[in-house]
Amino acid sequence: ALGWVEWNYDWNWSNAERDFVRAIDLNPNYAIAHGMYAEFLDSMGRFDEAAKQRTFAMQLGPPDPIGYVNMAEHLTYTRDYDRAIENCNKALALDPAFFFAQGRLAQLYWLKGMQEEGLKHQIAMVVLEGNSELAEKMESAHARGGFKAAIREKLKADELLRNQGTWVSPTNDSWYMLLIGDEHGALFALEKAIDERDPLLTSLAVDPLFDKLRSHPRFIEILKRVGLTHQ
Repeated sequence: ALGWVEWNYDWNWSNAERDFVRAIDLNPNYAIAHGMYAEFLDSMGRFDEAAKQRTFAMQLGPPDPIGYVNMAEHLTYTRDYDRAIENCNKALALDPAFFFAQGRLAQLYWLKGMQEEGLKHQIAMVVLEGNSELAEKMESAHARGGFKAAIREKLKADELLRNQGTWVSPTNDSWYMLLIGDEHGALFALEKAIDERDPLLTSLAVDPLFDKLRSHPRFIEILKRVGLTHQ
């Protein structure tokens, strides 16, 4: 747990790794520690090491949805989108209501350039999160104005939640903005994410969702501020 905090919130990579390794030393059969360490290694771009840790984690217990979705996350970072999709579908076979799998599928289909398929899974995730009203608004916006209109509806809903006092990840907003071609808005959202210490920033150096921004000076500065310039 300490390693998770040091990784996601303190952005102290060396301390985080020390504590993940210590947890595994204390209990080599602790699947959660292997899984957390794998996520950390992925965020650092150490994909071979991460794959070994994910395999350990999955071997230490019965198949579970989060294990398959975490493997899909790893395969997303290594750009193996088809195998990532297979793992998400395995997660949904175990638990059809596992909304994280639907969210990852949406991202994967968008990365493959399949906007409509991705939107279908995004709307399914929104429904599983218990927000049928937003799902209906997205479907209606899509019918009226197409894919971008549906994504704008999601962004509008997120902003409404913020205005009501609910924290919503600016990093998520950033890649939604990239989907509709708003690079300036995406960069602004990432800069806001730094101020809010958004834990989703830890995968910024490896996540293909942000590949369109890699050469932008503001994005390079964002990586530097988060401490990910070693990638």
